[in-house]
Amino acid sequence: MKHTTGSIEVVTGSMFCGKTDELIRRLGRATIARQKVQVFKPVIVGAAELYEARCRAHHQVPGR
Repeated sequence: MKHTTGSIEVVTGSMFCGKTDELIRRLGRATIARQKVQVFKPVIVGAAELYEARCRAHHQVPGR
């Protein structure tokens, strides 16, 4: 079995601090270097969606 090493880079910060620009810059550099890259976007669940999911679990979706 072939073992390879890699790394995980996380771009964090407050709103409007340039996270997206930094991510795009890093992707561009990795593309030029012909590196394999994967980008993940988190799924954020709001209160309404969470409530509806709980109701569906109990088969009681109000208003539907």
